Amino acid sequence: MNELYSNETNVLTFSTSVKGEHKIPTSLPTAKLWTSNTKDFIGTPNDLTVFEEDSLYKVLVPSNLISNKRWAKVVFEYDLLNYGFNALSEIYELDARLITLEELNNNLGVDSTGESYEVSYWQYDKAEKVVRKIINTFCQQRFNSWIGSRKVTGSNSDIYLPQHMEKLTGVASGYTDINFFDNYNVGDYVLSDSGKVLSIGQPWTKPSVIYKKYQSKQLYLVTGIWGYLSVPEAVKEATLELVRFFMSDDVESRRNYFLNVNSDSNSSYTFNFSAYRDSTGNPVADELLSNYRIYNVSAV
Repeated sequence: MNELYSNETNVLTFSTSVKGEHKIPTSLPTAKLWTSNTKDFIGTPNDLTVFEEDSLYKVLVPSNLISNKRWAKVVFEYDLLNYGFNALSEIYELDARLITLEELNNNLGVDSTGESYEVSYWQYDKAEKVVRKIINTFCQQRFNSWIGSRKVTGSNSDIYLPQHMEKLTGVASGYTDINFFDNYNVGDYVLSDSGKVLSIGQPWTKPSVIYKKYQSKQLYLVTGIWGYLSVPEAVKEATLELVRFFMSDDVESRRNYFLNVNSDSNSSYTFNFSAYRDSTGNPVADELLSNYRIYNVSAV
């Protein structure tokens, strides 16, 4: 599925061709944006800016229009002479870039001879996207934010959250297959400093791992700001580490979990035993991301 990013201005490209042949619309096309946390796109859409460039149409999606949401839908509409009205609809997943192009290029810099290692936007886009997918999969979460509610199981005193939370705004229980009828005072609960556990009366002081499952009979509806309002510094550092890792000369060997590759006449390889465990493929990145992982375990 296509993506939009909550921390950069997005530029979408649309074509008005018919069977590969460019056609000129009778007027400038229009584009509208809907956002949602549930893929139910209702309400009044936002009008987006459309302009023509090299026989294609560009649509600007500002980051402020998609912040704190999970999904977006863009509908691109235009009229063609002899072909009538056309409407192209695309649904996008919303995510956050883990690093910017400027952050990457500032990190790559130049070597002692003055040779620049800066990359183009196209190179950055490909590298950041691959690394972000690896990190999101390894951590089992994304590093953007959204506002809404999630159903969570927990005990009467502690609620293990399935995702990091920035701010708690509501807790309810007593699920009846229709709604929750017991609303708690948010002040009764304390969100741990780690953003991973809710507890009654005092901050959580036990290990700060995130549990996806918790064996309990009580079901809660927890409302607030989920995810991260900004990308944590350790995640940025892990991203830079992995981008450098994959841009190295021996990346193909590293993809096969070879740790050291000597290409002289006496070629030698050192195998990375990360191949046998859950890993990003880079032990430094793994360590940097260790506090941001969601562990799918159950408490007994």
